Amino acid sequence: MHVVPGIAAFVLLLAGCGSVQGHAGTGAGCGQLTTADEKAAVFFVSSPGATGACGYTYAGKPSGRVLTYPPCTEVCTEPWPSPDGHYTLGGLTVTDTASGHAVARLSDDAAYGYVWGSDSRHLCGLLNGPDRSLVAMVASIGGRPEQVKLAPVFTRVRYSDLNLVMCDPRHERAVLQTSYQHVTAIAVVSLGDGAIVAEHDFPDTGPGFPEHSTPVVTGVAVSPDGRYLAVLHAIQGAPGSPGPPSSPTGASPPSRPRVVAASPTGGLPPPIPAYLDLFDIEHPGPPIARLAGALDAAFSGDGTLLAERVPQANGSEASQVVRWSDQQVIWHGSETLSGEASAPGVPDIALQIYQPGQPSNQIVLIRPDEQPIPVAAGQLTVP
Repeated sequence: MHVVPGIAAFVLLLAGCGSVQGHAGTGAGCGQLTTADEKAAVFFVSSPGATGACGYTYAGKPSGRVLTYPPCTEVCTEPWPSPDGHYTLGGLTVTDTASGHAVARLSDDAAYGYVWGSDSRHLCGLLNGPDRSLVAMVASIGGRPEQVKLAPVFTRVRYSDLNLVMCDPRHERAVLQTSYQHVTAIAVVSLGDGAIVAEHDFPDTGPGFPEHSTPVVTGVAVSPDGRYLAVLHAIQGAPGSPGPPSSPTGASPPSRPRVVAASPTGGLPPPIPAYLDLFDIEHPGPPIARLAGALDAAFSGDGTLLAERVPQANGSEASQVVRWSDQQVIWHGSETLSGEASAPGVPDIALQIYQPGQPSNQIVLIRPDEQPIPVAAGQLTVP
């Protein structure tokens, strides 16, 4: 990667920052940190009424890692765990979840915010560079940042929002998305030289909305290992027509699966899921698979499974996990999918599901070709 001079620096202040909001440590009811758990990927679950979240391994066992939520004053900053759960970003501070010690602090230069790298050891952001260019920032925990000026991107579409969807330092690539009422383009860029590896442009919605028979892109999801890209297509409902069901009221506000969605549709009925295209980022080209439509989708850690929230004919919603290579449904539930957690390379996926009338969300681990593992009642701590 090449450093771009003249751009505001992306700074990580190293260990010794002192106590910070969102710190973590061992706690009652969350088990004890063992030697085996020190390297295992974990996800975090907050129980109803609790002020923190307990870590669990993808075997469904308490890991001894704990996230403590900071007191909410004027602004509420929730901790954002790294993909393997070993670090947490709270505001601009990075914390070790085993010890609770601050290990780094970010600058506030990023115009489009920060995301965790897929390796859990880097953080990435975007800057506005000269001549309306974009600059990708990549910094390791305990290392110096690097900045890469990106080639002109999204020049053929209209957009109002820009998101850094995924950062994969191991393979020196990132995925960007733009939207204008709906997703208008997705690009894979090189973190080595800033080149555009692939760009997928979708019809610009222009000043109004597309005709109700025109497919639009409502969201994208990237596998945690940075290999696959899922693009969700839907048909925009005509004014006055019924759309897919809205999520029923749950016991607690649900989080959403790892899909970067477009902007709201301005009072029109929600788009009706049509189909899902899947791309291989390592081999740019046409879609390698097409699946039935879904309201939301998220990958397992190794990219082989898709967890989906799907509408039902009776107006309700259901959850399912699909092995996309042969489109085999390996798990189906009548509950609504309201969140997920996964870690690069891990074949299992943790789902947050809820049923109207139940006192809380439930967390369940879905494993390929094995029985699901109930973990706990509560809510996943996810981006």
